[in-house]
Amino acid sequence: MELQHFCAQNNKLALEQVRAALGPNALIVANEKTKEGIKISATLDVGYNPKEPPAKSPSNEIVLGYLNKELKTLRGMLQEALGERSWRDSAGKDAVLATVEQRLSTLGLNRKSIEILTSDAKSWPKLSDAWQACIQNLASRIATDSGQDSMEHSINAIIGGTSSCRGLGIRHLVSRLLPSRSSGKILVISLSTEPSNLLVQFCKSKKIKYIHLKEPLSLGRELRKHAKYSDIFIETQDLAPQLGANDPIVRDLFAQNSSVTGILMLPANLDSDFLQLIGDHVGSLPLSSALISRTSEAVSLGAVLDFLILNPITISGLLVDNDSFAVAHTSDALITAAKRMARRKLERTSLTDQGLDHWQPRVSHASGNTQGT
Repeated sequence: MELQHFCAQNNKLALEQVRAALGPNALIVANEKTKEGIKISATLDVGYNPKEPPAKSPSNEIVLGYLNKELKTLRGMLQEALGERSWRDSAGKDAVLATVEQRLSTLGLNRKSIEILTSDAKSWPKLSDAWQACIQNLASRIATDSGQDSMEHSINAIIGGTSSCRGLGIRHLVSRLLPSRSSGKILVISLSTEPSNLLVQFCKSKKIKYIHLKEPLSLGRELRKHAKYSDIFIETQDLAPQLGANDPIVRDLFAQNSSVTGILMLPANLDSDFLQLIGDHVGSLPLSSALISRTSEAVSLGAVLDFLILNPITISGLLVDNDSFAVAHTSDALITAAKRMARRKLERTSLTDQGLDHWQPRVSHASGNTQGT
């Protein structure tokens, strides 16, 4: 076995030397720390050499097993280290464009969204100008409302997400109304078999009328019966995209109640594909806006940003934990939140790579209180 040795200041640079000299099929047999930095021994010749006498040690199989395990570990490190640079290997990839794409990927955006946002990036010779142009392009695709509701009469069904998401969404919408609306003019109707307990408690504390319907098909009758209420919010069941047009929310709630408008919950902890599946499912419904939830359980806002780029819909707020007040009503605030989450993810990744405990105190965006993650 003919070994070659590569030395560099750190493991990543040494691995790059291995790849440059021996290619991706190189086998790494040793990795040690020296005064100069990191020394890696690698080879391409793993065949049997008849000139060499056979090993007499009975521990050969144990040694080979250990080397095989070490090889798999080091190969994984090599693939991870070089994976971050793979996007630079594309033929003719402009350096500015490649860097902008990497930054957008760090925000959590998928390839399709990145291609949309960087369509004009080649016209910007400076990285700072190209990045600013992409961020402005992203901001222009995020529509947000002013937080002021002017309609004298509205019936809103909160759909998507989980029961807790929808309960939190209604609490947010009602809390936003209360400064200008009397609680006696607001009605909450639940069609859910598992209604949010926090929503029930909230309605009691705010003296808001709450009705739980065991038969969803009776909604139309209840809406006519309570027409005097200026603002009605409907807590729904989970969406069932696998049922298509036979989803009860699509078939019964909206099809039979033309006065109902939908507000979509966008859980940030779901992936882009699933959010887009939901978007396609509710695309024909009369949606007025969306609320972003589950941010404390998400590592990025990439999936939500992907959804907003491909599905124009007004954002009414970004909800944090159980706080019913949204912390973001502008596209800039939403992008800033996405950057902050991406930065935390990079910090956790860095600590994990060093083998350190990545527990860090987390500051709540809404209250500023510090709590453990």
